[in-house]
Amino acid sequence: MPDPAPLTPETIGAVKKAPQVSTLYDKDDARIRVVALGRQSDRKGLPDVIRAARALPQKPGVRLYVSGPLEADQQRYKAPLTELTPDPIVWRDDYVAEEEIRLTYRDADYVLLPYDKSFEGSSGVFSHAAAFGKPIISTDHGCIGYRIKRHKLGFVYPSGQQEKLAEILQTLPKPDSAE
Repeated sequence: MPDPAPLTPETIGAVKKAPQVSTLYDKDDARIRVVALGRQSDRKGLPDVIRAARALPQKPGVRLYVSGPLEADQQRYKAPLTELTPDPIVWRDDYVAEEEIRLTYRDADYVLLPYDKSFEGSSGVFSHAAAFGKPIISTDHGCIGYRIKRHKLGFVYPSGQQEKLAEILQTLPKPDSAE
């Protein structure tokens, strides 16, 4: 564990007040920003993200930001991610410093956790999203799906059903709306 721990009320408060913005997002794009963070793989649900992105209309009201490198055995996803970048996906395939990661959470509208059914544990991404008060879009199984449903932290869909994910993405309320 780093010292000081990255998620304390003080560090989150400092990030929320920080004047700089995440370099991941296109500041001129008015679309809803949905971010998937961390190493990307089958287990982390990358196929759902790619298939859902392909199912979105030509100019969707949402843009998917995928931030994190592919796992070593997942290089087959490089071509589809590159093909879908910069629209509807923006893919950042590099190391990101902790300060930038915090800004990425702060400046996101929604955080995406499209975990495969084989992933049943908890998640640092889930913890960060909750700490920053961001609505979460996740698969509905395991402890993460349970927590999201139980505590009304966002939206869930069945793992592997990318059409359901695409449907959620197309109907997300604007973050500043009453809805």
